Amino acid sequence: MAHRMKTEDFRSIFEDKKKLLPRQTDLSFYHWESQVCGMTDSPNFRVDAGSDQGLLFRNKRDRKVINVNPEMETPGDGSSREVL
Repeated sequence: MAHRMKTEDFRSIFEDKKKLLPRQTDLSFYHWESQVCGMTDSPNFRVDAGSDQGLLFRNKRDRKVINVNPEMETPGDGSSREVL
């Protein structure tokens, strides 16, 4: 998301004029109607989908792993999850 915020104008999204929708250029993308799945590395993260734990994002700088599975107790070393 940090990379996308640097490359796009989010002003209309913050002003509630436009919805924030996932794009195929995001780290992970799935379109339910067309059944299209995509994964794209960003300047900060590498996507690892071949793991036994499921979809993982690995930070390119410190190589720490973030597990995005909501059923996992901890998402990774030095990370926390907040329910909104």
